[in-house]
Amino acid sequence: MNTDSVTATVSERLTELFDHLGIERAHVGSAPIGDLVALLSARPDSVASVALVNPTRLTAEAVRSFADRLIMFTGDQGPAADSIAAAMRSLEGVELHVAENYNTAIWADYAADHADRILAPWLDFLARREAKRPATALSTTQGGVVAGISYSVKGKGPALVLFPASLAPSQWAPIADRLAENFAVITLGGPHLGYLAVLEDRGQDPSYRRVLRSLLAEVGAGPTDTLLEVGCGSGVILRWLATENLSSKPLTGMDLNAYFLREAETISEMKGVADLIRWLHGDAEAIPLEDCSYDLVLTYTVLEECEANKALSEILRVLKPGGRVAVVVRAVDIPVFWHLPIDSAILSKVNVRNVMVSANGCGDASLPERLREVGYANVQYWPSFYGTANPQSPHWAVYQNIVAPPNLTSEDLPKWRAAHQEAARTDTGYFAQPIHCAVGTKPGESK
Repeated sequence: MNTDSVTATVSERLTELFDHLGIERAHVGSAPIGDLVALLSARPDSVASVALVNPTRLTAEAVRSFADRLIMFTGDQGPAADSIAAAMRSLEGVELHVAENYNTAIWADYAADHADRILAPWLDFLARREAKRPATALSTTQGGVVAGISYSVKGKGPALVLFPASLAPSQWAPIADRLAENFAVITLGGPHLGYLAVLEDRGQDPSYRRVLRSLLAEVGAGPTDTLLEVGCGSGVILRWLATENLSSKPLTGMDLNAYFLREAETISEMKGVADLIRWLHGDAEAIPLEDCSYDLVLTYTVLEECEANKALSEILRVLKPGGRVAVVVRAVDIPVFWHLPIDSAILSKVNVRNVMVSANGCGDASLPERLREVGYANVQYWPSFYGTANPQSPHWAVYQNIVAPPNLTSEDLPKWRAAHQEAARTDTGYFAQPIHCAVGTKPGESK
């Protein structure tokens, strides 16, 4: 097993990590289930119990094998609510806790918003599971990186492994100390797990980079420009710009999500470009930078999750006269596209619109109008797609979970899985996400 390789699987990486820590069995906390399923596929007896906190869409079949040792915390509104409710109708043994009037968006900060609602029932559940099937006890506090997965250990006792909690800014921090009073809490991170893996995979995909190149060419990005990325996520785009000399230096990456910024800084150090990128904690709706301070601002799939017009106004403020902005948003008004060896009737059920957009966000063809409304000149707009032909990629997997559980029947799902396996075997499949792209200029003469 060569887990230093970029092609190593998540299950291989997790196996090496568990072996390194001496864990035979652990309690697990997660939000998306993809990494958990990878662990179970490699080590089916390694999980003593599972807590899913604000999980993304799932099916009964996906969790049935561990339903009798599963506790789940979710909300009653948002993208995941319907699929979870449907899954629960055919599951037995799951302990479910639902927060009323709570949106289950992947960026929701559930542990911060409902720490007390989580802790008491989870600790009680863990005590009961320990009595039935104890986890490996750990007495060492340490941290490091194994097989590309970063980890930190807090507390002593039965092992409790916490996978990344989707896009939650606080991740597990609001409840980690309390859990560590009774357990050895092992918090995982790095570019190979959770939605960070999705961002890294997307940012390295050739189709996505073609979109970025077209935007950079359209705004005339040059080596003397000062550049800011609003909503930099894992920093994958800025690292690419830095290493490929495609745009300006110095580069600044800003994100509201402290978890993303920590990971972005760590990965940039691992990749040897830390001295080329400045990381900044900040809100797109109130950018903590001076007026007229940047030549170029990039923002990709951010305006869907905030008050879009306010963010565009803030970007305009920090741009120098004559400065340019380049924007990409996921298109909620254009269906996603799957090409798979499967019946067209099933394809028609999954080639649907992606509705992940907040109330005041922008994910449609109003993007150029919004740019003009807040004061940009020379606005250019075009729709586009990016995607992947790799059925094993994290990006492919996350969109499978978005479209399949709510749209396919129990009869459809085996055919859907078989089509993905055939696509992987024959290299015949493709997934594409529709997007809206736009560029604009701040009025005035550049200096």
